[in-house]
Amino acid sequence: MKTKYTIKTNGKIIERQYSYIPVRYIIAFLITLFEVLAIIGIVVALCYFVPYFYLAAFAT
Repeated sequence: MKTKYTIKTNGKIIERQYSYIPVRYIIAFLITLFEVLAIIGIVVALCYFVPYFYLAAFAT
């Protein structure tokens, strides 16, 4: 996302653009990463404690 802003210095008008990553994209990425890690952790834990789940997970 690009944002423009203008600056007046010594009678000159300067336009500048800058790009930034909005906070909502960072939060969405972190939530998605946490969700994927939680799913992987649950599957690993179930494979460790439930033998039949290991077979089902291995088959898929």
